[in-house]
Amino acid sequence: MSITIIGIAAASSFVASLAAGFWLVLHLNSLASAFESKADLVASDTRARHSKQEVLVAIAVLLGGAALCIALAMGVIVA
Repeated sequence: MSITIIGIAAASSFVASLAAGFWLVLHLNSLASAFESKADLVASDTRARHSKQEVLVAIAVLLGGAALCIALAMGVIVA
């Protein structure tokens, strides 16, 4: 695989992960209400604007993008 394709894939996974993380920071109320019964998270009195499924998708994109970016970087370093 060419270095250009690897660079584009790494950059796009980094941007997707960054955007998902930024979205989660902006919607902390929805994140807290999604995990309210677990850990020490307490949701505020206002209603969450986004569903638990949307929060879980954002977390999956965040972690998947970061993992792909790291895997691509390690593949370039090893090769």
